[in-house]
Amino acid sequence: MVIGSGVRKIVVEDATCNGPLSALDLSSFPNVEEFVVGYRCFMLTKMVRIVELRRLRRVFIGAKSFSTRDDSDSSCQTLIVRDCPLLKEVVISTRCFVYARTCILKNLPSLEVLDIGDMETRFSSMNFLYSPIALQGWVDEGVLWLDLPKLKRVRIGRESFHDCNYAYFESACAGMV
Repeated sequence: MVIGSGVRKIVVEDATCNGPLSALDLSSFPNVEEFVVGYRCFMLTKMVRIVELRRLRRVFIGAKSFSTRDDSDSSCQTLIVRDCPLLKEVVISTRCFVYARTCILKNLPSLEVLDIGDMETRFSSMNFLYSPIALQGWVDEGVLWLDLPKLKRVRIGRESFHDCNYAYFESACAGMV
């Protein structure tokens, strides 16, 4: 299937796109405003890059996507979401990116909501078990802005980032010369 670069919404149906894929890179879709992934999709994708999408407003990833049933090398290792100035919401459902080693969310000045995992049940979400999380600012005209002025909510489900070494949330601004 071929998708045109002018598409505004990408919806991936449940249990699809499960063949081996080295990287899912959305940069070919500069006009996309919403990216929605269903349940158990992209199970053999190694890396996800959502980078420099100037119109993107929402990312939703359904349960058990970007993960295999074991910790083999076939599981997704990296999620990068950066330089998306209008992105307001990132929702990653339970048991996604279970064995990923990297989770970077950077230069998202409009981000209001970050939900990773399930907060409603007593069961473990198990997202990014071995990954640190980095939520970072941006550089604009020589100034490093480290805060997320619109961030209203960060919710991380039970046992997500379970064995991570650090969680990095930048929250102040500083001028750099």
